[in-house]
Amino acid sequence: MSHRCPFCNSQSIRYDRSLAGRPVCGDCGMPLSKTRSIGWPNSIRSIIGNNAERLTTRTFLGLLVPIGLVGSYLYMWSNPSAMMRWLAPISPAAREGWVIKTPADIELMISQAQKNQTAPSDPNLENTIRILAQTLQSKRVQLVVTDHVTPGAGGEWDTTRGELRLRPSTIAMGIPVLANALAHESAHVAQSCRAGGIGKKSIALGIQVDPANTYQRELDLPLYRGPIFDKATELEAFTVGAIPPWAVSLIKDYCKS
Repeated sequence: MSHRCPFCNSQSIRYDRSLAGRPVCGDCGMPLSKTRSIGWPNSIRSIIGNNAERLTTRTFLGLLVPIGLVGSYLYMWSNPSAMMRWLAPISPAAREGWVIKTPADIELMISQAQKNQTAPSDPNLENTIRILAQTLQSKRVQLVVTDHVTPGAGGEWDTTRGELRLRPSTIAMGIPVLANALAHESAHVAQSCRAGGIGKKSIALGIQVDPANTYQRELDLPLYRGPIFDKATELEAFTVGAIPPWAVSLIKDYCKS
């Protein structure tokens, strides 16, 4: 049976007089056993195995914490809207307004829009509102009826919150106005998705639009104050607002997640 040094794996053996003739490794000088082939004792093997397992676990956990912190920081840095929602998960608009969460909420919103109409509303338009609201919900967009809207606007898309907000007075103006406003703001949602996600600033989709003079009065309002080249997203939204079913297709096409 061959003897090997458990420390250097050498087969060289010599007998050390200073150790009463005990065999030692001829290369590294470590004492060897006389009576059995040299190998790792079970006790040593178990200690090393346990320590190795413990060391691996500690190393993994030690690396996991800083990696997780760095990953969280990078995510928050690249998604300011996520930071905003984490710091204040419930917005003032949602806290004080009416969050449209369920099919029943959607039906009640449609009912509110029907109240002041003198003529029967278009069932197709009502169904478009239902589908559009449900599509927005499926993309994690929060639909809120609230007065927390920019002055002069009937609705708005807040990228930092992922909230599409509509004024109660907008809904009270009837089904056509509700459908138009919801489709207009939904176009802005699609523009955000094209920019990289619902938390991103809207960019133009590049879709075909109506002539600008069709909505010149609206585009000249103080609400849209700014250079003319910044109004492309609004011209797209006004065009989509005039064809509400189009908004459903845009959300499905651009907001994949």
